[in-house]
Amino acid sequence: MKMKKLYLIVIVFFISFFVYLHTLCPTIYVGDSGELIAAVYSMGIAHPSGYPIFCIFGKYFSFFIPGNFAFKINVITAFFASFSAVFLTLILFELLVYTFGAANLSNIPIVVCSVITGLCFSFSRTLWSQAVISEVYTLNAFFVSWILYLLIRVLVVKNDVYRTKIIYVIALLFGLALSNHHSIILLFPVLFGVVLHFRIHRQYRKLQILVSLFLLGLTIYLYLPIRSSANPLIDWGNPENLKNMMDHIFRKQYGSISKNLRTTSLFWEQCLIYFKFIWHQFTPYLLIPIIIGIIMLYKNNKIFFRLFIGGFLLTSIVAVFILNWTITAEIIEVVEVFFIQSHIFLAIFLGFGIFWFAEQFKKHIRSAYVVVMLFVLFPLLSNYSMNDRSRNFLAYDYAVNILKSMPKNSILFTKGDNQMFPLAELQMVENVRTDIKIYDDWGYVFPNIYDIFGENYSFLNDEEQAVVRAKVQRIILAQRDEPIYYTAASSMSMLQEVKAEQVGMIYRVSKPNAYKSDNSEKVWDSYLMRGIDDKDIYKDYLARNVGAQYHYFLGKHYYNKNMFAQADEEFAKASATGYDMESMYNNLAVAYFEKGDYQKAIKEFKKAIEVNPKKPEIHWNVGMVYWTMGLYDDAISEFRTAIDLKPNYVNAHFNMALAYLKKGDKTQANFYLDKTLQINPGHSEALQYKNSIK
Repeated sequence: MKMKKLYLIVIVFFISFFVYLHTLCPTIYVGDSGELIAAVYSMGIAHPSGYPIFCIFGKYFSFFIPGNFAFKINVITAFFASFSAVFLTLILFELLVYTFGAANLSNIPIVVCSVITGLCFSFSRTLWSQAVISEVYTLNAFFVSWILYLLIRVLVVKNDVYRTKIIYVIALLFGLALSNHHSIILLFPVLFGVVLHFRIHRQYRKLQILVSLFLLGLTIYLYLPIRSSANPLIDWGNPENLKNMMDHIFRKQYGSISKNLRTTSLFWEQCLIYFKFIWHQFTPYLLIPIIIGIIMLYKNNKIFFRLFIGGFLLTSIVAVFILNWTITAEIIEVVEVFFIQSHIFLAIFLGFGIFWFAEQFKKHIRSAYVVVMLFVLFPLLSNYSMNDRSRNFLAYDYAVNILKSMPKNSILFTKGDNQMFPLAELQMVENVRTDIKIYDDWGYVFPNIYDIFGENYSFLNDEEQAVVRAKVQRIILAQRDEPIYYTAASSMSMLQEVKAEQVGMIYRVSKPNAYKSDNSEKVWDSYLMRGIDDKDIYKDYLARNVGAQYHYFLGKHYYNKNMFAQADEEFAKASATGYDMESMYNNLAVAYFEKGDYQKAIKEFKKAIEVNPKKPEIHWNVGMVYWTMGLYDDAISEFRTAIDLKPNYVNAHFNMALAYLKKGDKTQANFYLDKTLQINPGHSEALQYKNSIK
């Protein structure tokens, strides 16, 4: 029995780990990757909830792996993904043996089906995508699969003492798992049911030990104040006191889990999206054995059927209800990884289905082996191209190129995961261009310069943060002599008095006696753009976003040089790469607007609205185009839509006032100037207009 388990572990681990290494990203990836790597390297504080156990494990295991630090952390996530598959394999082995009797131990199909199921899970689309980059979700899958394996052991062993010890281990692991990702809380009802089943809640001594071990696991969160007090390079949320620590753990920065109104139609649409996730995990071909496996488990073992169906519903339908996400391409991709837990339960059902197929061919044992082994080829071949990131240097090159665009000792204002996080990794881990001072809009990743007015900037609302940011940025513009740059998403672009010129993929603020860059051609010639025209590089939304940015900025570069044919060609590539990104259409529209081509600008803005009709900034932009064209009624309509979507949108209120002034309606103009000043009492332009029309 033990030898069979060892064979299972070795086979599944090494096959899956080999494939993961073969498709592993060689460096940082888009999204959270760079920030997490920087947090692990500096033993710092990552974004809420901090992920302390990921940082601890990552730092420890990194000492045993060769290569650059980003590659090391990528290998570690692959390691946890492979062990998740190992535990899934052991789960199937235990279940099949228990369900069909110890007499079947000599029946090779049990072993083969367990291995095939473990490999199918390892090659499922979403798990594989997280196994080849630095992310926390494979560690979460590792904990979930380990806990489920121990849970099965609890239910099958007969020795009460041994069973109790396993339950104690589960309690400890559950506490540790919560210090990695909160989504595992969805399994609490399952674990609580086991406690009730074995009447542990009536045994005070055992219950006391159980709770103590769970709390012991949670003590990993003490990492946050301990490391924060050491002022590491990345100290998100500064959780060195109890209040900041609890705010960070409970993700106060992000507010409630969902701000969307819950409606039946939205819930069904979200459920449909979830079932599309399932469709892609193991490929449609394996949905039939999954359904067969559910039926087979129900017929043969109703206790485990109830356990796993309950777990599946909690981690799928209940999770959909709790997340209640906005239906946009970007958010859909963000939430997809939260459902890896549900894929573990689907893989268990798949294993029973595969075993059923093997049993149908048991009189022709060789045919049975061929049939069940073919199952693993479906997810392997179908998901290989999607998850092969072995040639992906996109995020690394993008960050390097941003730094290349600036002279020595510059200041850069930035915003957005694809900009902030790779830059953090380059500066904090690789010591690249540390002469450049970088400030992010949130003040979380790079030094927080926004607390100078004595307010806790981190917990101000969006409008209050915008006011503080503008004040601080204006002070820096007035007092600092260094060249100042910003990326496209930075709030500095919203300062109306700022005049800037494009330098490669960023903007330089125009100031008297400011540094003048070399010819813009030299900036573009210096850029690393490995794989920029390789469509296989663009695996997901964030990767495509970076690719679209390249084409957009290159198009703007040509546009500025009056090379309109080349500009339109690059803009078309940007649009094709970012086909589901309102930000890309918005950027294209702004480029046309700046050149006075208002009709093209409106056309691109309308495309952005089609992608995301609930983005107030786009409606404001459309309103500004109409305002510039003198179409004030149309402008007012768009400003009103922006205000409906974001009631405290100060720019929309202010420009609404200006539009009414152009129409000669001073009453309405006064009304919206008052609203502007109510939101931002220091709005200088609103005060000037208010005084001028008294």
